[in-house]
Amino acid sequence: MLSNVAKTCVTSITGATLLAVLLSGCAGDAADSLTLAQTKSPVQLLRNDAAGRIPTTIIDEVEVVADGSEACLDEDEDPLGLSRSWNSTAIVTIEKAAESQIRSVFDDLIASYVEQGWSSQEAGGTLTAKTTRLRSDTSVAEIRVSSLLPELTSEQTSADDDSRVSRIQIEVFGPCVATDGADSDEVVKVEGR
Repeated sequence: MLSNVAKTCVTSITGATLLAVLLSGCAGDAADSLTLAQTKSPVQLLRNDAAGRIPTTIIDEVEVVADGSEACLDEDEDPLGLSRSWNSTAIVTIEKAAESQIRSVFDDLIASYVEQGWSSQEAGGTLTAKTTRLRSDTSVAEIRVSSLLPELTSEQTSADDDSRVSRIQIEVFGPCVATDGADSDEVVKVEGR
């Protein structure tokens, strides 16, 4: 069953041109002058664009699991968390019948960005999980894509157990920008709380 979020993600691919314009305007030294509010939409659009590159025929559900700002420097360097980045994460659950395709879907997703000039770098992997980072000179945002295969152990008995579901996790991290802190008016407004 395709959720409303999934439909939004799928249709966002038509906004890829808009996304490219927004992100290219944020590239390079321009990141130094950006605000958290200015980075929020491009990061969310990039997350949606990446999720939209997964074939809808194999998607069971798309869930946005994180969408907010986080401190982006070590606590020693920035104890008040004034430097923050906008992070957006979606988890795309794959239909049971299509689980065998997850590696090729993952590889195709990475390749689609590499073909557009993004560089890819493996960021870890096991038999059941693989993560790749995507970076571009025209974007201050970074994409991390992970494929997560079910881990089958003798203790798992429930078919609804999350660890028995194949999924692709898409994380987009915006640039580190100056704010007045997590509870400042600016951050509270941008996060909608």
